[in-house]
Amino acid sequence: MPATNIGSGENQSVTRAIDILNLLAEADEPLGVREIARRFDIPPSNVQRLVKTLAKAGFLEQSGDTLRYSIGYRAFQVGNAFVEQSSLYSAVMPELYSLARDHITGFLGVLRDRSVVYLSTVQSEGPIAITHRPGSRTLALDGDGQGAPC
Repeated sequence: MPATNIGSGENQSVTRAIDILNLLAEADEPLGVREIARRFDIPPSNVQRLVKTLAKAGFLEQSGDTLRYSIGYRAFQVGNAFVEQSSLYSAVMPELYSLARDHITGFLGVLRDRSVVYLSTVQSEGPIAITHRPGSRTLALDGDGQGAPC
């Protein structure tokens, strides 16, 4: 995962911290400081300061035995606030539960950057299970099954 290019008026430390959060959100397993530093080609001492700050604020958690980092509870709380503050969420959820009672799995997603970002899924008890965890993305398609111009 390449580091984000820093533009005019942006803060390098904040951008790197966001890059670390994004990396750990997509990682299959917790990562150590040296692995994070290697992926972004930045000094481990810089990564150490960033992950310690993020962990102290609850955005990352460090495993006691391996000393590797993963996403923390506070990142979940911030992401969940996006959903809870959306009027769309409260308007759609009763309909999704109604669909589930009719054996249809329902999804709530928003269009962002040519992709659908899933905010919620209500799984039916029907014979086919299609799951998308909140926060996952998929390419938005048009009626012809092509990537939609968004």
